[in-house]
Amino acid sequence: MGFAWSLEKQLESIASEIKRLEKGRSMLVDVLKRFKREDLFDERIRESFSDIVEGKLVYPSSSIDLTGLKVAGVDGGMTSRNLRVVDVIAVRAVAVVFKYEVGGRVRAYYYPEEHPSPKITFNADPFSQLDFEVSASLERLSYELEVAINVQKEYDIDLLLLDGSVLPQVSDKPFTPGLEAKYMKILGLFEKLYRSCVDNGISLAGVVKDTRSTRFVQLLSDVIPVLVERNAAFREILSFDYRLFIRSLLDSELLFRLLDKGERSMVLKYSDSPDTHPVLKGCKQEVA
Repeated sequence: MGFAWSLEKQLESIASEIKRLEKGRSMLVDVLKRFKREDLFDERIRESFSDIVEGKLVYPSSSIDLTGLKVAGVDGGMTSRNLRVVDVIAVRAVAVVFKYEVGGRVRAYYYPEEHPSPKITFNADPFSQLDFEVSASLERLSYELEVAINVQKEYDIDLLLLDGSVLPQVSDKPFTPGLEAKYMKILGLFEKLYRSCVDNGISLAGVVKDTRSTRFVQLLSDVIPVLVERNAAFREILSFDYRLFIRSLLDSELLFRLLDKGERSMVLKYSDSPDTHPVLKGCKQEVA
């Protein structure tokens, strides 16, 4: 008789593991919820964990009146084709400026226009598939940053939202010297954007919709042993193997469970060691 997998047993095993993880995750979040508004991180802890800048896990986030506020959002798109003789990349980006008026009315303005024509570039050098994808991503990012910088010259805005991070990602860093100049141009555009926002009194924020970050989870995992040692009440987290369950969570999943409506997480520094961070170490000191 040949070897065969039992589909039913496989599904039962998967379901059992999911139930076990969900039970442990719920126990972990229940403990964190009971302490989320307490002053857990005193000055000594913040000195030891320099990326923690606030004392509580969670803070209230109050609604505000948007009347008179002018908010710009920048987003872009890209299509690319790897042809036999050249690589072709088409990118476009647009900024939408929302002006909030009395009575809840909102006016929208577009820059450079509502449906801008794409910017097309091509490359005749023989890039690998990975380098081609990095090159295309850098072209899109470059155009989005140019729009973000130039929209400030056309409109008086208070808040500028980028689609994505306010820094290039590690995946944007090229692996070959042929793309280094393009990457350095990106860093220069980010620095120009920062200076422009400071000069014009504009708040800058990145909106990351889909993320597999574990930055918050890793920090929490590192600091929990210190909290257990210094806070007797927090030791209830030792009643189960919290390490196993906290390692199974993404930041987005943990915060979705931890936060209630009208709350925000504590603020963290982008990195506790900018001199060794793969992206920040390439930026100027005033940016990092």
